[in-house]
Amino acid sequence: MKDEDRKKLLIELLDRYEKRIFNLIYWKIGNYEEAKDLTQDVFIKAYKALDKFRGESSYYTWLYRIAINHTNRAMKKRSLLKFFSLDRPESRDATYDPEPDEGERWKEWALKAIKERIPSLPEKYREVIVLYYFDGRNYEEIAGILGISLGTVKSRLSRGRDLLSLWLRGSEKVGRRSK
Repeated sequence: MKDEDRKKLLIELLDRYEKRIFNLIYWKIGNYEEAKDLTQDVFIKAYKALDKFRGESSYYTWLYRIAINHTNRAMKKRSLLKFFSLDRPESRDATYDPEPDEGERWKEWALKAIKERIPSLPEKYREVIVLYYFDGRNYEEIAGILGISLGTVKSRLSRGRDLLSLWLRGSEKVGRRSK
């Protein structure tokens, strides 16, 4: 592929997928600036590897795998994993105990609390939760992207929801049960 063609393809990939790749990375690590840097790195890696793309999957699936692998390496290298414990957060919002008739306010609080908690989920659950709920992928697409079986996708999605639900209800045993 000519260098000019590679540049055009990179621009097209950036236009189509940059926000989605950024969101995936952001939900994985929970740090905006770090996610911006890693997203840039992913597209640089993709640009360098465009000649290696075999077309066996969509460009998005290929970029997603690059993003996950690169983010995992960055997390290990920078020891970010130790910051994502399953201890209960100290913020007041996370301990809000709404009355049952405060439906709308409770929904807003719950969504905010869940979003704050996603980065602390074990990686295998976090990946399927993000792909399913925030990227709108179906079970088959998630299985293809992650290279796992359909049953594994369903069980990880279920277990991830269970962990978020336990945390939302204030269970202190969430960390021990997720291993």
